[in-house]
This record gives sequence, structure tokens and C-alpha cells, in this order.
Amino acid sequence: MCDCRQIHAQALKLNAFEENGWIGNKLAMLYSKNKEFLDYARKLFNDIPKRKIPVYTSLISAYCRSEQWELLGFCEREVSMSKGLSLIHI
Repeated sequence: MCDCRQIHAQALKLNAFEENGWIGNKLAMLYSKNKEFLDYARKLFNDIPKRKIPVYTSLISAYCRSEQWELLGFCEREVSMSKGLSLIHI
């Protein structure tokens, strides 16, 4: 896996998160695939202004794989509040 942090830094330099919302969503999804980068995924997730359902799903899956149940509960509340969905819908 390439170093997501380099892509992230380049996106920040180019102000790509403001210009194109899908970049933040895709980068958070990429971070969430590796347990070592899960904290980065969470921090980026918090900064994404327009979150898409797949980024929620990626983060939820990552928390399940790493057995971080308390953070899974946070994601469930977040998706419920912002998207009006429950984990059953995802």
C-alpha cells in the first residue's frame, strides 16, 4: 500500500478537499483499509464537509475488523444524525 500520508499532504497543498469533495472521501476510505492508518482515517473523516455513504461504510468496516466497538457506536450515531440512516440501511 502506498503511503496515504503523501497523497494527503499533496491534496492539502493543492486545496483539493475544498475543490473536490470526493478526494477526502476516497482518501479516508484508503486510510481505513490499513489498521495502522485508522487514526488518520478518523481524523480525515472528521474534516470531510460532505461525507458520502461509502466513507461511513469503510470506517464502520475498519472498526469491525479491528474490534473497536466503541468507535463503531460513534459511527452509527454519526450516520444516523447526518444521513438519517441506521446501520441496517448501510
